[in-house]
Amino acid sequence: MNNTLRHSPRLRDIRVAPYYFLLPFTVLFLVFTIAPVVYDFGLSLFTNTLVGGTHFGWFANYSTVLQSGVFWSSILRVAEYGVGVMAVTLTCSVTFAVLLDFEYVRFVRAFKLIFFLPYAVPGSIAVMIWGFLLEPQLGTYPLLARDAGFGSVNFLGTHLV
Repeated sequence: MNNTLRHSPRLRDIRVAPYYFLLPFTVLFLVFTIAPVVYDFGLSLFTNTLVGGTHFGWFANYSTVLQSGVFWSSILRVAEYGVGVMAVTLTCSVTFAVLLDFEYVRFVRAFKLIFFLPYAVPGSIAVMIWGFLLEPQLGTYPLLARDAGFGSVNFLGTHLV
């Protein structure tokens, strides 16, 4: 590779382009995830009292929490719940996957219908609700458009859909 190609603006743009794509995620991640964690950690180092106000307590709050029996029982409760939920979820998902894939199971079509129906119902309900909202004669949005001075708007007409 010659020296002019190595320092060409086009090659530099190609090398920098991925960082431009990562920039929005990085900024949002820093603002909405990392900054609140750092801020909360800073707040956790202070102690508020009703009479004395706020004073810097270093890690006194952490030592108080780690010595609390309620904290450790809540950690145990969360761990038990997590292990229990994972066990039940994994058992059910593997069982359903085997039942869906096994060809000699009785009523496999009915099972597939019952299993996948909850995924289809919310979409169907959303379509019906939007149909009612956009219905030209009595729908909410056409009435709002008419009241706003746009006249009769048919959102479900061929020119808008």
